[in-house]
Amino acid sequence: MAATPWSRRARADARRACAGAPLDDGFSLVEVLVALLVLALVVLPLTLVLITTHSSANTLHRRAEAADLATQALETAQYQAAAGAPLATGATTSTQMSGSDQFRVSLDLSILPQSGVGTLCTAPPGATSTEVWQATASVSWGSSGSSGSSVVERALISPAQADLANVSAGEIAVPVYTTVASSMSTTTTTSSPGSPAALPTTLETQTPISVTVTGRCTLASCAQPSGTPLPVTTETENTGSTGCAVFPNLWAATGWLYTVTVSGNAGWVDPSELSDSATATGVPTLAPMAITPDSVTQPTGQIVLDQGAAVTVDFSDTVNKSAVPAPFLPVTFVSPGACGSAGLCVLGNATTAFATVASSAQTALLFPFPSAGANYTVYAGGTSDADPSAAYYGTGGTVTRLTAGAAGSATVTLPLYPLSLTATVKSDAGSVIQLLAKDSAGNTIDLNYAGGTGASLTSLPLGEYEIGATVSGSNSNVTYSGGTAYMWVTPTGVCPSTSPLSPGTSVCSSPSTSQIAVTVG
Repeated sequence: MAATPWSRRARADARRACAGAPLDDGFSLVEVLVALLVLALVVLPLTLVLITTHSSANTLHRRAEAADLATQALETAQYQAAAGAPLATGATTSTQMSGSDQFRVSLDLSILPQSGVGTLCTAPPGATSTEVWQATASVSWGSSGSSGSSVVERALISPAQADLANVSAGEIAVPVYTTVASSMSTTTTTSSPGSPAALPTTLETQTPISVTVTGRCTLASCAQPSGTPLPVTTETENTGSTGCAVFPNLWAATGWLYTVTVSGNAGWVDPSELSDSATATGVPTLAPMAITPDSVTQPTGQIVLDQGAAVTVDFSDTVNKSAVPAPFLPVTFVSPGACGSAGLCVLGNATTAFATVASSAQTALLFPFPSAGANYTVYAGGTSDADPSAAYYGTGGTVTRLTAGAAGSATVTLPLYPLSLTATVKSDAGSVIQLLAKDSAGNTIDLNYAGGTGASLTSLPLGEYEIGATVSGSNSNVTYSGGTAYMWVTPTGVCPSTSPLSPGTSVCSSPSTSQIAVTVG
């Protein structure tokens, strides 16, 4: 049989093997796999490095292009503002190509939130400056939300550049001051919120103070808020850490006036004794003011607050323990530094006072005037003739003084004096009778009248009262010796009269300590 190539190859291999020569079979499978693994371990990392480097270079290139586009958008906005072109508030978006890349450019213009920005409150009261706007340019590329696919840059449109779109929107910046713990002249007076001229003050930077502005139309009709963003007419902000409350985006059309009030600040009081707890006098309020579009306006008045001294007030009749204190009594505090040039501040009146009944202790909040201004004289009643230190009372009146030089508390018991009446009713004997006493300020006080006995024994502040009555709900006259009944309550008794005695010009030489007879009807 003829030899095949494979048989000849086999015989040749056998001869070489016998001669000790190596066989020529090539690489085994294991050797090939090992070689491929080594190659992969070397080549793959190099490939990844090249890919990452290329991707990073592309990203950096796009970020640089995006930053340039953002800068261009901001510079364009600033240039247009400087040129006097109004810029619309809100966001505008456009698409731009750079090489083969597509970018989305968004420019957002807004009023810079500035509550607590003290620089707007450092100008003199009444000053006007242009409001500050913020321009935000955002440039993105690639799929929305992918990491590293956007660039955001911001810039301020300075006052010199701003002439922006909503010409009917403006701002109010309200500085809030507090007292400096130093000496103060005894002639210092503050007639109202906004005029603490001689009181040493500094911006309140430790406690954020809540301030509210409320706008109202003062014409028969006014343009209503419009624009983007929509301006507001009522807003509450606080002073932050700089003592400055700023109200952006207020409607500034013709006829709109804004009132500044300070409320929601428990424990704080102003030099006129206005505070959240002063229910009879209210909270510090500045006069209504107009604002200028595209501008920041300061009120012409000033707000001064400090931590108040809490004074608990009670009443006691030391002359006649059987007398019942009248309800709803006013209380007067007098201080050289408070409540106008006379230093007189009536907190409460006959219908709104500290106490729901006169014998219940209630708390007032007093401004802690520094040094000489810290002393208060306190007395029951809301009129000058209720002052027990008045010369016409001699030495009989009990004068109560206290010091409220720093935040703290004190308790005072104010003396009252008895008014004893016996009433004869001309007619309507079965009707319900209520005796009344009207003081010289027009405040009406209910007297404690016992219908069965016709007697009334009531503790009252000093001063002169006109006695009246209601019979079954209708007003009725009360007479004394055939004329109108006037009673002057003094520390040593009551002087009755048929005409006003005008304490201070008349003399009550023989006050009575007995019951005084009056006639109802």
